[in-house]
Amino acid sequence: MFDFGMYGMIPAMYSRKAKGSTKKRKPKKENWFERLTVDQMKDLLKASRQTVSGTKAELVARLMANENTSSYGAEARAGTISRVTLEWVGHQEGKTLDDIKAECRNKGLQVSGTKYDLVLRLLQATHGVGTPKRAAVEVSSTGAPIVDASGAPVPKKRKASTKTPDMDKLSERIKKKIFQDSSKWSNQKFKDHASDVFSACANIIQKEAFDKGFVERKDLTALDICEAVFEPIVSNESRLSGQGYDLVKEVIRAVGSQMSLETIAVHREWINEVRGSLSAYGVDSFELDDELNMFEAPLLEQEDEDLSEEGNPCRQLEVQ
Repeated sequence: MFDFGMYGMIPAMYSRKAKGSTKKRKPKKENWFERLTVDQMKDLLKASRQTVSGTKAELVARLMANENTSSYGAEARAGTISRVTLEWVGHQEGKTLDDIKAECRNKGLQVSGTKYDLVLRLLQATHGVGTPKRAAVEVSSTGAPIVDASGAPVPKKRKASTKTPDMDKLSERIKKKIFQDSSKWSNQKFKDHASDVFSACANIIQKEAFDKGFVERKDLTALDICEAVFEPIVSNESRLSGQGYDLVKEVIRAVGSQMSLETIAVHREWINEVRGSLSAYGVDSFELDDELNMFEAPLLEQEDEDLSEEGNPCRQLEVQ
């Protein structure tokens, strides 16, 4: 009947005032301390040996003014376009969660918990207040902590797991990485998305296939891990680029001698699917035929020899 068209409907949709839309927007947080409760701010003030009296606004101002705490108040933000004004909002410098975790590691502190937990831990350790949770570190024969070249304590290494991972869970991790909440993306995050996803693929392959010893033991589980990791990329046809394939190449070279013709065919199929998915976007960096052919050729030759012997009359007489 009436064809408004998708774009013709948009002004009408957004021009209507929703019923009961008198609720005021919450004021924008100027710094991280404004997101904390009064009790949390008082904990940070105590840990940095500052006065804890006053209103919430006074506590925030005190934390932002002190040189020991102000650096944690500035929140790092990537540049993005405002949804309200449609204007470009530049990035904001500040400490990220990874930066704060690195500080904790350098001081030999645990890195678990929220940003508040980490900052409180750092302030307690710096000013000698309370008992901050310390990380397990390597110690010498005398019991003294072992430090690296920078003077930071060396974290105690956990015993490497050799448990076969849940392949479905590996695929799910990559799927979540692909379809993370795009409403929070800035332009730079969008550009880096493909790189982030393939970095996650490489990290999982490194941890599950190499660190757990499957590659060293020439266990074909290593290739199953590679397949599980790349499966979401193929099935969801995501716009991603082919980073991380060097690790897959290394896996094939390490465990290839254990493959049969059937195994090669199975893994060639998903590798070709990944390559086909990527080539649709002009990416030609997932070429692994040479690696597979290197192990397939001798098996084909052996198969031909077996077939020729079966059809040889002299060989049949010998068998009789």
